[in-house]
Amino acid sequence: MNTAQGIFSYLHTVNTQLAVSLLDGATLYTLTCCLGRFSGAHFNPAQTLSVIFVGRCRLAIGLFMIFMQFLGAFLGAVYAQCILQNNTFAVAMHAAIRWSSTDIHATNRLQYFFMELTLSTLVCCAYLFTGVISHGRNGALCAAIISTARAIVTFVGYSTIGQTSNLARTIGLISTAYIFLACCLLAGSEFGMGKEKSKMSMQLMKKEVELREHQIPIEELCAELKTNVNMGHSEEKANQLLKEYGLNMLTPPKKRSELVAALKCLFAGFNFLLWLGSLASVTSYIIENQQSANVKLDNLYMGIVLAVVVVVTGFFAYYQEYKSSKIMESFARLAPPTTTVCLQL
Repeated sequence: MNTAQGIFSYLHTVNTQLAVSLLDGATLYTLTCCLGRFSGAHFNPAQTLSVIFVGRCRLAIGLFMIFMQFLGAFLGAVYAQCILQNNTFAVAMHAAIRWSSTDIHATNRLQYFFMELTLSTLVCCAYLFTGVISHGRNGALCAAIISTARAIVTFVGYSTIGQTSNLARTIGLISTAYIFLACCLLAGSEFGMGKEKSKMSMQLMKKEVELREHQIPIEELCAELKTNVNMGHSEEKANQLLKEYGLNMLTPPKKRSELVAALKCLFAGFNFLLWLGSLASVTSYIIENQQSANVKLDNLYMGIVLAVVVVVTGFFAYYQEYKSSKIMESFARLAPPTTTVCLQL
């Protein structure tokens, strides 16, 4: 019964968030159409549907997801043109700008599947980065399942219906929306709801921790704790409580390697996208340098600048985390080394 009530409450919260996001969805769709006109690519309404129906997000997160979707389709088209059709990088880039054209990216089903898989993977990365899916092992598992399932369902829809536009993508997005809910419930992964979720979590935490020891008489408190003000616990009782609750001290968090922490600051989150941009710029310069003798150094400079920015910001973030960890360690030394204890002898 409690499980059914929890699922019902969860779905009720989700539906409330969907209703709240309708206005944001209209704004996102308008901006998506404008961006599609500007870039020469006709964005599908299904892309905006994914932000509203799957994302349950506010406007800022929705804009970031649309960017990730466009980037995913762009990289998928580049991959398909370079690897599957053996075209040059310049031809692939030109084709990727017009990725929505059926005659460009849907020449064969395998190419379309790779494009959808790339798109789904980057959208799920956006979910992880923005907190829609919680971080950690369960969140990563949910993202992997959603990414693969959406690509497969959309590919099956394309193969059955024979079109690559709204209908096939919408089938994939709506189907994986329910897979998303199921994965989160089964894996125990918290679902990001923005400020509303934070307020609800704080209220639940306040309800769980209710202290009344300072409000009741001292005699009643001693009766509840089964102790005595003058004599304290017996030695046997003290040993029993020590085994049950452990020492009265802050539990130190699990320490991780400093190298792992530094690498996480360098490659996690938005820095990973900057590394991709730097790699793409350097790769473009290398390819152009092999094809022509007179090559501008703009792409090389751009790649170097992006790499320097990532390294500087990454090490600055690592330094901030290092200082915070040292402050937390200093809290453990605040406890007095000795204390007076009353025991019954």
